[in-house]
Amino acid sequence: MTNKQPGEITLELQQERIKKRRIRNIVTNLMSLLHIPDGTHLIDIFGDGHEADNREALTTWVGHLLPDLDEQEVEMRISQLNQRAETRIRVLAER
Repeated sequence: MTNKQPGEITLELQQERIKKRRIRNIVTNLMSLLHIPDGTHLIDIFGDGHEADNREALTTWVGHLLPDLDEQEVEMRISQLNQRAETRIRVLAER
């Protein structure tokens, strides 16, 4: 186990907060663009099964797809995420 200096720990915490904020923003955009309502019907599709609602399920999904969120890459991938989410929802609706 490595010993980290206080500055390193603070930087890691800041980076983790930024990552979580970016994921939250992406999820908010996805929900808005795809007209995803509050509820629990997408937990099994996007989540790991332990999430409380659609927002948490999407947060899990985005977190798995974008483990290292780079600012420019996030912008490029948002449209890809929209397309993937639309496909998953469409497949579910067709069942």
